[in-house]
Parts: sequence; C-alpha cells; structure tokens
Amino acid sequence: MGTDTARAPAADPGWADLARVAAREGDEEAAFARLVESHQDRLLRLCERMLGGHDGGQELQLARDGCAAGADGPDGGVLRAVGGLLEQIEGRADRDPLRQLRTPGFDLALVAATVARTPDAPVPALGR
Repeated sequence: MGTDTARAPAADPGWADLARVAAREGDEEAAFARLVESHQDRLLRLCERMLGGHDGGQELQLARDGCAAGADGPDGGVLRAVGGLLEQIEGRADRDPLRQLRTPGFDLALVAATVARTPDAPVPALGR
C-alpha cells in the first residue's frame, strides 16, 4: 500500500515537507487545512478498526501524534479537543452490551472524527 503525501498523517515527515512548500507559496491556511483533512482521514481509519473489534493500535497512536503536532496551529483548539477524546479511549474496558463486536472507546473515536471534520464548530473546554 503506497502513501499519498497529501493525505499522510500529521506526524509523517512527508507532510511536513508539503506544509513547508505551501507556506513558501504563501498558502499556510491551505496547508493546515490539508493537515486537518489528513488527520480526519486517520481518525476514520481508526473508527473502522474499532468497529471491527480490533484495538486502536498504530492508528490510535498516529492520531494522537497528529493532535500533538498541530496543537499550536490555527486549529489547535480542535486538535486538542480531538486529542482529549482519544486519550479517554485507553480507560475504556467495558463493551457496549448492545454492540459487543465494537472495541470499547469506539464512540469516542467516532466523536473525535466528527469534531475533526467540523473544525469551525465551537468546541467545549475539556473537563465539562
């Protein structure tokens, strides 16, 4: 399976090269939009794994790394909120009694993907 650098995870050095090129061309906002889009893509892959009953594995770790990498950018609030949701997955152990095949924490991953897809929507502060 090849890697499309425009959709590479945020922690991937290839993405950083893409962002630098876009920044040199004066399009930092577009470069960051690609970061959020690639991150949302990573979150959907995480949801797919968890829907099938698998643990988050590498997809979960890459999603967390992507949140940390973009936390100081223009959509940092969104990425910090997504990261907060992803951190809560580790503490989930009980399976949903109506959906035994889903990995515990699937609901949090799905909400995280939704938040990443709608970065202009207001994000409540963590801990509410």
